[in-house]
Amino acid sequence: MTPWGEFPQIGPGLLVHVAALSQVAGFMLRDQLKLRALVALGGSLYLLYYYLAPAAPLWAAMFWSATMVCVNLVMIALIARNRSRRALSDDALRMYGAFSAMEPGDFRRLLRLARVSDADAPVVLTRLGEAADRVFYVIHGTVEIARADRTLTAQGPLFIGELRYLLGGAASATVTATPGARVAEWDAGALRRFCARHDRIARALESAFNRDLAMKIHGGAHEPLPAQQAAPRP
Repeated sequence: MTPWGEFPQIGPGLLVHVAALSQVAGFMLRDQLKLRALVALGGSLYLLYYYLAPAAPLWAAMFWSATMVCVNLVMIALIARNRSRRALSDDALRMYGAFSAMEPGDFRRLLRLARVSDADAPVVLTRLGEAADRVFYVIHGTVEIARADRTLTAQGPLFIGELRYLLGGAASATVTATPGARVAEWDAGALRRFCARHDRIARALESAFNRDLAMKIHGGAHEPLPAQQAAPRP
């Protein structure tokens, strides 16, 4: 009697076909989690085939098939962890809304470069005409934006200094965080070096900057201070 009992028509050759179809289907997917799951399934079926089909198990083939299955299982665990938001704090979750183009694990790596602080008194973030060497993200609270002709207020969440990071040059306004604001800041040089090593994070960060800029251009982010508002026409 074969290892397949009384059903010789269902032979071990079926395992080869199912294993190959699983891996082919996996390679047709872009989602790395699904791809690796199907490749691991195919490898497991090959492992079973190498044990059952020959007169004696093919131990060398089984060893390498098992190795490939284990590698894919480890990568599945790492990908799942990178996509999980469970390790994010409440502040990080609020910030993540602006960085949703990147996976939570990538965001955690980016956040490790940041310094988060609360403004107990007015804190100047950028000065008009001076080189901007930092990028800020106002998690919550208010900032005052003083330009040559007027002063505006803006409510977080929003980026400060992202245009200078992308384009270089001096700050176009003096931006001050008011007491109670919570601000994350990155050293621009360190952030550029980090993004140069992590292209996926760099693209997602640029997408976050562009989205924030579009919201500012749309006109709903900034309001003039009462003292700066134009007098009503007679």
